[in-house]
Amino acid sequence: MSDSLPLPPSAERTSERPLGQSEEPLARGLRLFQETLRHGGLDLVQPFALGDLAEAKTEHPRFSSYRPTQLGLVVGNTRALWPAFQKHLRGLGVRSTDELGPDPLDIYVEELVQSALSELEEGLSIRGSAVFSHDLLPVPVPIQRVAEMAGLARIGPAHLSVHSKYGTWIALRAVIALSAPASAGWCIEAEPSGAHPCEGCDAPCRRALSGALLHRDRDVGRASMPPPPKSLSEKQKRWLRVRDACPVGRAHRYSEGQILYHYDRQRDALFGDWKPRR
Repeated sequence: MSDSLPLPPSAERTSERPLGQSEEPLARGLRLFQETLRHGGLDLVQPFALGDLAEAKTEHPRFSSYRPTQLGLVVGNTRALWPAFQKHLRGLGVRSTDELGPDPLDIYVEELVQSALSELEEGLSIRGSAVFSHDLLPVPVPIQRVAEMAGLARIGPAHLSVHSKYGTWIALRAVIALSAPASAGWCIEAEPSGAHPCEGCDAPCRRALSGALLHRDRDVGRASMPPPPKSLSEKQKRWLRVRDACPVGRAHRYSEGQILYHYDRQRDALFGDWKPRR
């Protein structure tokens, strides 16, 4: 899975604010970097100063060669990752789930980020290093705490990261260090975090978490929740309710296929309506 990453041509790399000819190369390069990630489905990017990692006690050895005044990014996704990933699989011509490795989505995310970093280095000589949330060696990055420190999402009562717009329907994928000044983060399009999304909530997610841990159904207002996918296992239906219980961002719930893959690892869900030959 290394030949067909969805990197858009320069002519298609647009954002809400047009790139002006007079804009400085660093700003243009960082915005193109963000657009490459967004085009591939990693649509959440939040800047911060690397020095903030030490203050939050979330340092990582991979970033030891970077200065505290340099730019850090925490990268995640909403439901937008799923269609981009499915398009990528179709482009590869995958004919069977047997052709895929054990974690094809993680591989896709790594290759997308690394390719975008390579473009940034080739174009602007900006060095970058990424630590992915699924990397456990030499030590895992405490990405939830980094995301909270950066203002991307807060950690809620059920220990899920909660975004002020998308609620629990996000995934945190990577923390990146760049050899660029932290002040350049102004050109990264990021949504302000605002007030804590859990303020004033009676925490139905906590009750749902208790039910999932005890393998019991708890009263968490299920009548107001969308139904789970029919083929989802009973165990994972309870874990899905922990996310569904959050009233924030319900309109941004993952698609059925995305839920089936993330919760039950149903590999056929990777292809949606297009089913490969076994």
